[in-house]
Parts: sequence; structure tokens; C-alpha cells
Amino acid sequence: HRVFAALSGTLIVLLFVVMASAVQRMNLYTAQYGLTELRLYSTAFMAWLALAFAWTTVTILRNKPHAFMPGVLAAAGLVIAGLNVMNPDALIVRTNITRIGTCGIDTSYLASLSSDAVPALIKARLPLREYRRGGESTILTEGEIRSTSDLRTWNWSRANAARLLTRAHTTAPTRSP
Repeated sequence: HRVFAALSGTLIVLLFVVMASAVQRMNLYTAQYGLTELRLYSTAFMAWLALAFAWTTVTILRNKPHAFMPGVLAAAGLVIAGLNVMNPDALIVRTNITRIGTCGIDTSYLASLSSDAVPALIKARLPLREYRRGGESTILTEGEIRSTSDLRTWNWSRANAARLLTRAHTTAPTRSP
């Protein structure tokens, strides 16, 4: 068991080196091209893998295999809960807004995000026409605003986005980029 633990521990350390390289590369992509859903979820998956392999070191390599599965499942739940608390679409908008002065942002991508991104888009004071009616890249159309009154299809994010967009359309003039 000692030989197995030593060799497995070495392998896990080398795996952490590879994962650190992957996280660094993901940070470079994000700095150059902006944060996307795929980059965010890939990073979250890497975080779960790091927790799972750390837990492997604590349980399997110390000959306590009965505690492995509950810990890995708890780590997965922790990562998923963290993603829910972060609000991924709003985080993507906030992260990409910081790039406006240096690299520019892809407003059509931001407009393709869910209605969870609308509060962050409005707070960032992006031109309303980028995520208002019209064009292929819209977050919320008038039809979706009306559909929030149907209890079967109601969801809080869409209702909140509709309220904020209605308020933004009546209080602020549309700016051009």
C-alpha cells in the first residue's frame, strides 16, 4: 500500500501541475478574448477536479476509501452551489465590461446570454439597442415580457429582466456605441 500511495501521490502532484497550466491558459484566453460560458464552466470543472484529487489524497491514499465518494459528491455540490451564487451570466458581463478600454467587448455575445445578465448589462450602461428588440442577438423580446404573466412559464429572472428593461426604456434614452 505504501508503494501505491507514493506512486499515486506523485501522479496527483504531476496532475496538479498540468491543471495549474490549464488554469493559466484559461486565464490567458479570458484576458485576451473575454469570459464565456464555456470558459467559466470549464474552470469550475477544473476546480471540482482539484477538490476531487485533493480528497483522493486525503482518503484513498490514507487507506480510508469509505469516505471518498461522499466527499467527492459534496465537492461537486459545493462547486454547483458556488456557480449558482455567482450568477454565471452576470459574472460574464461584469468580467467582460472591464475589458472595454483595453480589448473591446463582444456585445452580440453578451446579448445572447440569458435574462440573468440583464441587470448587469443595464448597470454597465451598455447601449440599450444592443440588447433590446431587433436583430438576432436579443436577451429579452416584448413577447417574453408578456409571457411572464403566464404562471406556467414564469421565472424570476425573466420577470426581473422585464421590469428592469421596461424601467430602462422609459427612463434612459438609447445611446449608440
